Amino acid sequence: MSTPDVVMSDTSLAAVELPNGDRRLFFQDDSGFIRQATFSSSTKEWTADPGYVVASDARNRTPIAAVTTPKKGDTAIDGLPEIPAGVAIFYVNQNHSLASLQLAQGSWKTPTTLGDFFVNISHFTAAPESRQLAVSAEGNATQFNAILFYESLDNDITMLNGTFYNKSFSTAEPLTISTWSWENVTGNLIGARSNKSDVFAPPFATAHTAFGEAFFLAKDQSGSYSGNEILTYFSSGSIGKQQQEDHGISPGDYRLIYLLEAQSTILTPGAIQSSIQDSDLLVLDQNLSPGEEGLDQFSYSYFWVNGTELSPYSVPITTMPSAPFPFKRLAGFSPAAGKKFVLYHQLNGTALGEEMYDASVGGWVSNKITITK
Repeated sequence: MSTPDVVMSDTSLAAVELPNGDRRLFFQDDSGFIRQATFSSSTKEWTADPGYVVASDARNRTPIAAVTTPKKGDTAIDGLPEIPAGVAIFYVNQNHSLASLQLAQGSWKTPTTLGDFFVNISHFTAAPESRQLAVSAEGNATQFNAILFYESLDNDITMLNGTFYNKSFSTAEPLTISTWSWENVTGNLIGARSNKSDVFAPPFATAHTAFGEAFFLAKDQSGSYSGNEILTYFSSGSIGKQQQEDHGISPGDYRLIYLLEAQSTILTPGAIQSSIQDSDLLVLDQNLSPGEEGLDQFSYSYFWVNGTELSPYSVPITTMPSAPFPFKRLAGFSPAAGKKFVLYHQLNGTALGEEMYDASVGGWVSNKITITK
C-alpha cells in the first residue's frame, strides 16, 4: 500500500537557521496548512510533528518567506520581559493579503500590537496567483529593519521598507503604532545601469545576510528576459562610509537603495525564458573569510530548477546534486560557519530534500526529510 501524500504538490518552502544551530523548514501540507520540520543541532535529527500547524489561513501554494528575529525586551532597562531570538514567517492568506506570524515563547502569533515586529503587513494585497515573496531583515536590541518584495495586484514588483523598534524607551518624540509600519518604496527600483530600459521581473530573491540585498531577473521592453542580467540592490545601511559618500546616501538610511552593476550569466535568453520564469530563484552566499572582522568577502551562487534538474546561474561550482528536482520551489541559507550552504526542495508528496554543499570538500551531501500525517 502506498503512503498517502502529505506535502502539497509544488509547495513553496522557506528555511532558517537559529543562532544555536537549530533549523526550521516551512512548507504547505495537502490541507493547505503551513507546517514546519525542525532540525536539532544537538541530536542531528529532523522531526515534523503531524499535529503542529503554524498557519491555517494560507491560500493554496502561497509563497513563504522566513527570517530570524532578535530578542525583545530587557527587564533591567525597560521593564519588559525578555523574549529570546525567534523566527517570523510571511505568506499570502486566503484573502490574498500579506500575512506574518512571529514565534514568541513557543507559540505563533500575529503581530498586531505596538512593539511587535512586522505589524500592519496585512494592509497590502498580493496578486492571486503569485508564487513570489522575499524578505530581508536585520537589526539589534534597539531597532529592526526589513525590506520585503512581492507581486501586487497589477503584477508589478512592490518593495516595502519596515522599521520596528525593539523596545520602549524615552525619546523626545514619543513612539506610536505608526512607528512600527511599512512604507511603499517601490520608486527606488530603477532600470538596470547597463540598460536603462530593462525592468525588474520575477523570480526574485533576497540573500540571507545582514546586507539587505535583493536580486531580480531583468526583462527588456518586449517583455522577454534579458540573457545577461541579474539586477542587484543593496540597502544603504550595508555599505561602507566611502560608498555612502560616493552615492550621496546617509548612513543607516534603509530607504535609499542604489544599483550595483548587473552580473553576467552564461545563459541565452531562450534558456531563461523556457525555464527560470516558472521556477524560484535562490541566492546563497559563502563567507570566504568568516570570523575575520572587517574582512568578510562573500561569493554568491544563484540557482533555479530547469526541468527536473538544479541549474546554476553564474555559480563557481562544477557539480550539482544528484537528487531529482521534480518541483520548482527552492529554499536555503548559508550556515554561520561559512563556506557552506544548504538548499531545500520537494522530492514527492511525503518527503523534502536537503542538499548541503561544503566548499572545503567541493561536494554535496544529500538528505531526505520524511513528512508524515
